Amino acid sequence: MAIIKMGTTGSTGTTGGATTASTATITTAIQTKNTQQDAAIAAIQTKNTQQDTLLTTNTAKDATQDTTLATALADIAVLKTNVATLLSAAAGAVVSAISKVFNYVSTGSSTFSSTQATFKPDFLLIKARNTTRLAAVADVARGDNKLQYIQNGFAEATIGITLDNTGLTLAANTDFNAANINWEALALKKSTSFDVVAYSGDGDANRTIAHSLGSIPDAMWVMQRDGNPSNYAFFREIATSSPESKVLELGSNEAMYTWADPFKAMPTAQVFSAGATGGGGTNQIGSNYVAYLFKSIAEKCKIGKFTGNNTSQSIDLDFAPAFVILRALSGGDWLIWSKESSANPNTKSMTLNTYSAEGNISTPMTMNDLSFEVAVNGDFVYMAFV
Repeated sequence: MAIIKMGTTGSTGTTGGATTASTATITTAIQTKNTQQDAAIAAIQTKNTQQDTLLTTNTAKDATQDTTLATALADIAVLKTNVATLLSAAAGAVVSAISKVFNYVSTGSSTFSSTQATFKPDFLLIKARNTTRLAAVADVARGDNKLQYIQNGFAEATIGITLDNTGLTLAANTDFNAANINWEALALKKSTSFDVVAYSGDGDANRTIAHSLGSIPDAMWVMQRDGNPSNYAFFREIATSSPESKVLELGSNEAMYTWADPFKAMPTAQVFSAGATGGGGTNQIGSNYVAYLFKSIAEKCKIGKFTGNNTSQSIDLDFAPAFVILRALSGGDWLIWSKESSANPNTKSMTLNTYSAEGNISTPMTMNDLSFEVAVNGDFVYMAFV
């Protein structure tokens, strides 16, 4: 049996072997660590890839949602436009249903009908264009066959007139159904812009009378139906202080004056006031009255006041006027312009309070799409109808 001796060389060999083994172990450990690190890096890269994929997916979803939202907003915008169009059309339908300006030529026959109103009027104002006739009014509160001149001093008369479903029907009558008379007419229907109320006077100096406008009227006409009447007009904008005490006579050319009796107090959304003392006013005991109440309403009617400066100025309305009434507070006739009156209506006018036929006027009015223009001097009230 061979005996191996451990000497220096053996010791060195043994030590070298141990060192080699230790290095191998360390190398293996490092490789293991590297492998683990590579696995961790790979896992992180996988996570990053997943996150990138998720981000891409979310971005695509956001883009889809943005597109969907944009489409929805566009649809809403179209819907709003359609609704606005429908509302505008509905408003126009309402306007056309409660106001109509037209003309007709009476024939002198035993029965004459005009069907141009397109609805049954609750109020009708008529004025002859081509001959001398006073302006007159009929209404549902008076009932059939009743009509009254606007000029002061004329009580209600029994005349063969009926307000029917499309205008009016006239029996034979020298004044209102003579042959070949050209008439201008304003027809109104009861609405939030107009009301008509009939009442009997009871002598109360501070009477209130109900109306159905649902808002404060901008103007009122009160006509006494019997006796030797004076007819009065109220305008809310006629004065900044106590407009209820500022009176215009509907049937005369007298200047505005201060008198508390006709209207007593400012009207409200539910009632207007009437008063009487010493033979005047709007509530004389034993007398009968009709009140017409008017309210400005978009695209239908506008009532107001302006100060003319003797140069042409535009009065904004928000609609194209077909019928305009103008009155100077300093006095003068109640002037009427109508688009239906002649081939050149801007240069022709009529009056509410005189017999005069339609005629040329030195100061013409221009009726535009959203306003009227006129050159006058001083303070004026106006009533414009579509």
